Amino acid sequence: MITLTTDFGTTDWFVAVMKGVITAFNPKAHFTDITHHISPGNIREAAFVLKQALPWFPQKTIHVAVVDPGVGTSRNGLIIETETHFLVGPDNGIFSWALLDMEIVRIIRLDATKFSSPVSNTFHGRDLFAPAAARLSLGENPLNLGEQTHSMIQIDWPQHEVTNDGFLGQVLHKDRFGNLITNLPSAYISTDDMTRTFEVRSHGKVLPIEIHSTYHHASSNNPALISASTGFLEFAIKDGSAAHQLGWETGQSFELIR
Repeated sequence: MITLTTDFGTTDWFVAVMKGVITAFNPKAHFTDITHHISPGNIREAAFVLKQALPWFPQKTIHVAVVDPGVGTSRNGLIIETETHFLVGPDNGIFSWALLDMEIVRIIRLDATKFSSPVSNTFHGRDLFAPAAARLSLGENPLNLGEQTHSMIQIDWPQHEVTNDGFLGQVLHKDRFGNLITNLPSAYISTDDMTRTFEVRSHGKVLPIEIHSTYHHASSNNPALISASTGFLEFAIKDGSAAHQLGWETGQSFELIR
């Protein structure tokens, strides 16, 4: 299986061309689109999406991710071989957060001269990453595609803080429903906490907030914290957008007071 994650959208030809290139190498290739609607150039958004998605795929899946504002520059292209998957994409930290849950076996820096077609300066998804994924899917040794390296760019995971009164956290992701996924682990909230009201403070504003286990039990008027499937707490509002209600975006910091 080959997965694709990009910021290309689906109105242009870019994703279809990548699939065409892969299929030309391997007509039996099986694709899964994780998403092609990453915000343009937003590497951190892609990193979060990949962290959530990759653990659910079978072993030996090849994951191609192309959110690449540095395309055509001196930045490298990589194959990262882990104990369970292959990751193919630019060396810009896009796989950093997914790799927190994986064991790296080796890192290969792609060599453009190993590919038969010219590599453009603007579409490495077509000319470098798609052919690399296709050749891996046919069982080719990654070392045929480049040379081993021991370094790559990493994006640090935003750490939360435990305080005397509660936690300092940050919004990591806004989903299409307007839910705001934070970096506070759901495990920090117990069943007993779901009978209490907490406070959220941000930029001088204080908001009472409840904890719930489902979206259904949240209020239609005020955002609540939900212990969600991501393993993190998220701000949500029933039948509405917490992001709109709070006026928050990804990167928003806050304090949760017990």
